[in-house]
Amino acid sequence: MKLILIYIFLVLSILGFANSRQNDTVLEVKRTNYLENLISKEGSIQYIIGYRSKLVNPSDRFHLEKPAIFIKSGTNFYLSFSGSGRLYGLTKTTDSLYYFSRLDSTENINYNLGANYFIHEGQLFSFGGYGFWKNFGSLKQN
Repeated sequence: MKLILIYIFLVLSILGFANSRQNDTVLEVKRTNYLENLISKEGSIQYIIGYRSKLVNPSDRFHLEKPAIFIKSGTNFYLSFSGSGRLYGLTKTTDSLYYFSRLDSTENINYNLGANYFIHEGQLFSFGGYGFWKNFGSLKQN
């Protein structure tokens, strides 16, 4: 009987872990007049920080707690989250949603809080930031 209970517990644990993982490769963002205006602007926007969950309402808690960063370069529109190191590009639009696909492969999080994003010759970079009790002067090509 103990063996059966242990087996059931293990199976339920594995299923629970598998279902608890959030898909962070595509984010769905509701179309708003503010985002419509940003995307339609000519030229580049270096970055604009939107406070958490006001413009972007992601399903996972990690992204929900971070301010969103919007970056526009020519016709490309990007979304990132402060301190995440994750970068998403606008790939599809519908009548009610924008779809942002993940462009990076960052594993580490909470190390580039407050990093400055900039565009040089069409390439997106981030510089600086802080995390884990120290400041960083690193330049990252996104």
